[in-house]
Amino acid sequence: MNAISSSEVLVLGGYSTDTDWNNRTFTYNAAANSWLENDAATGTIPAGLMLHSAVYHAVSHSVYTHGGYRYYIDEFFPTNETFFYSIAEHRWYKRPNTLQQPEGRYRHAATLFNDSMVIVGGLDADYMPNPSVWVYSFACDTWHELTGKAPLFRPRSYASVAMLFVFILADVQVKDTEPAVITIGSELVLIRKMNANPVVQVFRMPGDMCSLYSGGSTESCTSIRGCHACMDGSDVICFDKSLPAPASSVYQSPSDINP
Repeated sequence: MNAISSSEVLVLGGYSTDTDWNNRTFTYNAAANSWLENDAATGTIPAGLMLHSAVYHAVSHSVYTHGGYRYYIDEFFPTNETFFYSIAEHRWYKRPNTLQQPEGRYRHAATLFNDSMVIVGGLDADYMPNPSVWVYSFACDTWHELTGKAPLFRPRSYASVAMLFVFILADVQVKDTEPAVITIGSELVLIRKMNANPVVQVFRMPGDMCSLYSGGSTESCTSIRGCHACMDGSDVICFDKSLPAPASSVYQSPSDINP
């Protein structure tokens, strides 16, 4: 369920007591206290999707879903697919799979960060917890993995402030296998349970996702859609081409830069 305006929420998929797997889309208008089924939806509709995550992207007026348990041709499995539903067009779209994207998962959490979607946690096909953190850039249609990256860390000074209110929510909103996640400024607050005890982790998010690829080769930087490379001495600096370039001495030629 996602809020798509000040008075409307959108419900996508989920479990149906009538048909088990559900691919229906509904809108609830709080002002009119009424439900409307969007039965005119077209496009690549995800047939049978539950335990997925979803976020509302205001710029495109669309809801993006990722992962979940999906039913397809007499099979059900954790999927790594990303779909988005254009509310204005009443149309579903499926993002093409690429080599760089999260593995299949379900019961995970998602939230917005700047113009990106962050997914974290969940279970894999073997029912094991998946600790990885990924960020999807709407503008560049690109996934970035944050797990193990240096810019992502736990600032001790902030954790106590976050715990003040998330501990209250944890007892009623977070299950052992289902984390909750929110962003506050440049930080990601992850709330989960371990052995019935609430656990809070706070991470600092990188302002420029392309900076994750600095220190490697120019090719590893420019192979990421939307990233530029420049040289600072013998070091490769990778940065988002929509942001101001960092101070450096030698820039790659336009032909080396991935559009």
